[in-house]
Amino acid sequence: MNKFEKNLYGTNYVLVGKDCYISYNESPGGGISSWESDEGSSETALVNKKGKEVFKILNGDFRKEYLKVIGKGYSACLKVYTKYKKEHDSSWTGK
Repeated sequence: MNKFEKNLYGTNYVLVGKDCYISYNESPGGGISSWESDEGSSETALVNKKGKEVFKILNGDFRKEYLKVIGKGYSACLKVYTKYKKEHDSSWTGK
């Protein structure tokens, strides 16, 4: 897959790679304040498909950045997350 596709069961869009996927949610809370992103805006999450499912979430729209590297796998996507996490990391990011 080389584009984000609408999740049929949710409000997010998903880009699937061989060992990870990226989830983009334009409005994470869907009007439910307890689910809102830190900034009340969009968020982009990196999820490793191997092992424990941990969401590494950035506040904001980082689809273009992840689209450039999704074909290189999780480690390349993790570099994108690491590059932007200092300023855009979400408090919802799993540990």
